[in-house]
Amino acid sequence: MEAATIMTGPYETSLTVPAGRPEDNPAEVKLEIEGDVVTKIEFEFPAGCCRLARVAGFYGIKQLWPVEAGTWFASDDYVISMPVTWDLPERKVTLTFKGWNEDDTYPHTITCRLCVEDMPAAKPWQVLADFILILKRLIGV
Repeated sequence: MEAATIMTGPYETSLTVPAGRPEDNPAEVKLEIEGDVVTKIEFEFPAGCCRLARVAGFYGIKQLWPVEAGTWFASDDYVISMPVTWDLPERKVTLTFKGWNEDDTYPHTITCRLCVEDMPAAKPWQVLADFILILKRLIGV
């Protein structure tokens, strides 16, 4: 018997934010992903951003990362990396990464990465729960 594929990602996209792009009109890039659960997210800021370029991830109008609505990640020559657990509402979804830039001279490109897993890998307890349910049915409990 072949082992099931557990990783459907990683996924990566780049968001180039033009110089002087205001918060009320952010640059956007869309990324289609497939799977059951997002388990990790990363935002890579190149050297020179000086915390002037900012980014956030969205599903529709709902802000996912950072978790607090209306906030943005910012950094300089650093990768913001964190484990997350976000259950995809459908097998395939499109995420939008938005960014704005206080730097009035230079554009900045932020790399956005995600790891997506299929449910058996992301929720190993589900196999045990299914087994217990079948066992209960067999013994009539």
